[in-house]
Amino acid sequence: MHTFALVVAYGLFGLLIIGAIVLAIVAVFWLPDRLLGFKRAEAFIVVPSATIAIWLLLSYLAVPIPGILIISPHKLLAGLALTCGLVWCFVEDNWL
Repeated sequence: MHTFALVVAYGLFGLLIIGAIVLAIVAVFWLPDRLLGFKRAEAFIVVPSATIAIWLLLSYLAVPIPGILIISPHKLLAGLALTCGLVWCFVEDNWL
């Protein structure tokens, strides 16, 4: 019975990890384009790259971020993706 409980626990933990990865992928790659509707194909490379770079920089420097973002790293990632998407829309409209 102990082995079965461990298999179930590790299975649920693996499912949780897979769900977190899927949420992160959705937040970075699908959400900004769906909400903002990019006009140029470069956005599909620039926005996720910038989002991941900023997120890794914040993690590496251990920048304290107040509020709800500390509670959920997925909200931080989605917020960064949307911010990078908005910056890209500004660049697209004004410079490209």
